[in-house]
Parts: sequence; structure tokens; C-alpha cells
Amino acid sequence: MGDNGPMLASPIASSALFLLLLPLLGAARGEPAAEVVEGVAGDAKGGAILITEDGRVLYLVGLDSWPSWALGHPVTATGTVSEQDYLPKATQDKDGAWTQGTTGGKDTVLQSTGWYMHAPPAPWSVSYSDGSGNASRLWADEEGVGWSYDPVQPAQSSSGTYSGGEPAAGSLEPEQAGQLWSRMVELEVSPQHHAPQRAKGTGAFSITTPDGERGFLVVSDAASGFDVMLKQLRGL
Repeated sequence: MGDNGPMLASPIASSALFLLLLPLLGAARGEPAAEVVEGVAGDAKGGAILITEDGRVLYLVGLDSWPSWALGHPVTATGTVSEQDYLPKATQDKDGAWTQGTTGGKDTVLQSTGWYMHAPPAPWSVSYSDGSGNASRLWADEEGVGWSYDPVQPAQSSSGTYSGGEPAAGSLEPEQAGQLWSRMVELEVSPQHHAPQRAKGTGAFSITTPDGERGFLVVSDAASGFDVMLKQLRGL
């Protein structure tokens, strides 16, 4: 006989490409206004769940499991929250045997329009060199979270004419930092995106945290996606 709580399952590894805005279900007319919900990502037999600080358990409609790199980490999700008969309910047959399922009331579900994993607490820094050698840096310290861009200038380029644009710098909102960190971690744990050596078009990451330093290279297709996110910081 089932109980009222989520039926936890073993973590399910996922190599699916992370989408910063993950469309699961469109909001139907008449649904409540979108909410921003923070919690820890978990997997249950009924699907991916978000466990909030006050102990609420929300099932993310349409998401069977979290990517392995997000599982167990703080996550922010946006969407509509409602109470539904989402999970199968336990039933009893004529012989008194119970089927698997839950008992009790309705389940809390989140029809999510997007989610991201939080960046870790300060201090940390990420240095990134794109396929043309332009350097970007992201960091968090006691003063906040920031970014900078140091482009290749014509005098530094092999052609003598290439320019990566103008230098720039600014601060990062928690959502921006989380989205960038999430994308970077997804690339780091996905061997199919890695490059064996530094070559034109590849991207190079160097990450520094209190646990030490690490780095990796990504192929041009994967690098281009991260490049787009950095360009958005510069308003491009």
C-alpha cells in the first residue's frame, strides 16, 4: 500500500543537452500566474521533483528526471503551480491486494517554462577563451558576481585585421550567473562536447573554486552556444 510522500528513485544519469528555458508544457488559459520556485532537485518514481525549503514537494510536469549534473543541487524553476491528481493512486482489488501508488489528496505540480541550477557560493571564477581567442571571465567574491570581456585586437590577431570588439564588464544577476554556470557544468560533464586539443573554433574553460582548479576544451558547436550567452551580456 502506498503512502502520501514521493516515491524516491535512484538518480538517473542524463546526457540531454541543457536548455536554459526548458519548455515542458504551455500554460493553458485560466491557469494561475507564473511563480518562481526555489528548491533542491530530486528524482522520484513519479518524475522529477523540486523540494522547497519549507518541505513542499512539487512534481515538474513532463520532466521524467533531472540531468545528473543538476540532481541534488539548488534549482530555480518558473511556472504555474497547482494541485492535481498527478500520481497514480493506490487501489485495492476484491481480494484485498493493493496496487502501487499513493494515497490521500492531490499532488502539487509545477508546469515549468524554464529552470536553472544555482551558481555555487563565492568565491569562484571561470576564465573562458572562445574560438577566436577572445577572453571572458566570470567571478563571484565578497563584493558580488561580475563578468568581463577582453577581446583580441587587430595587432594581436594572426591576420592583423581581426577585432573581437570592445572591452566590456559588468555585474551578474543571480539568474544570469545560474544560467551560465548551468550551461558550463553541462558541457563539462558531457564528453561528446569535448575537444581533444586546442584548435581554431574550440572553447577553453578554466574553473577555480575552493576545491582547486580544473579545465576542459569544447568543440566549436558547443562553444558557439556559450558564446551566444556571453554576447547577450554585452547587449549583442
